[in-house]
Amino acid sequence: RNKILQQPEDARKKKLAGHLLMMAQAGQYNYFRCLAHGETGAAQMALQEFVKHTMCTIFLLNQKYMPFYKWSFRALRNLPVLGNHADDLEFLISQPNTDQYVRQKKDLIEILVLNVIKTLHVDTGNDLETCAYLINKSISDGALRNEHILFSV
Repeated sequence: RNKILQQPEDARKKKLAGHLLMMAQAGQYNYFRCLAHGETGAAQMALQEFVKHTMCTIFLLNQKYMPFYKWSFRALRNLPVLGNHADDLEFLISQPNTDQYVRQKKDLIEILVLNVIKTLHVDTGNDLETCAYLINKSISDGALRNEHILFSV
């Protein structure tokens, strides 16, 4: 665990970029696309992917090791940077995808995305995909930067 925490900054950035891209794909795009096509099971899987990658992102932003999934929410609640969103993430995967909750989920996804982008001090509005590529572009090791953005996710 300590060895993982001592990883080079470029490695952390590569992981961060990959998780940001997956957040965008799963939460900002695929969740709503699946709902529009009546694919409720796939929509729920997209939300679970969004939550997983958001949690990984938050742990990376805190430079902390993310524990095994069954302890991750508890650990998330203790993190100073964005740890206050643990209940929001739990809400996303614990409430049904009915009309009553979908609007709340959409709002929560956008709040989470904006707060992550704000924490990264990147000016991309709510465009998480662009943010991911900007983080990847900031990697100083050319070989690592040029690897596929999902290389380490």
